[in-house]
Amino acid sequence: MSTASATYLFILTPPFDRLRRDVNGLLIGYLRLRAFITTLITLIIYRSAYDLLLFDYSNKIAAAFPDIPSLEFSGRRRDLDFGVPSVVLVYVAVAIFGHIFLTRLRPGWHVTADRRLPPLGLQLRHSGRRTIALCYTEAAS
Repeated sequence: MSTASATYLFILTPPFDRLRRDVNGLLIGYLRLRAFITTLITLIIYRSAYDLLLFDYSNKIAAAFPDIPSLEFSGRRRDLDFGVPSVVLVYVAVAIFGHIFLTRLRPGWHVTADRRLPPLGLQLRHSGRRTIALCYTEAAS
């Protein structure tokens, strides 16, 4: 795998992942399919596609040694991250953002108003189906 192939991989992966999440959110939020079984079946379908592609390209993947600075940074310890792996710092930042998003911002009110307080949902004028679809779309990573 050359550097160009790795670049294409980083460019093409997010749109396909977004498409995967959007399909799951559409099926659960708007078509009202059961969440657990829908997610399970879609993951089985995506895993089978992955296995088919891996069978065709496994030798190329195994023989590649890409030198990508961002990947080297994510696995090393540096003085910048206080001796803690950078993945832990990312998880902490996402947890803090998620807490603030759900408890202090308007979209978080839509999420929490969905099940607990139906009158609040009417007051906020939001669509329950849209909120559920967005929750499954964003949480499916």
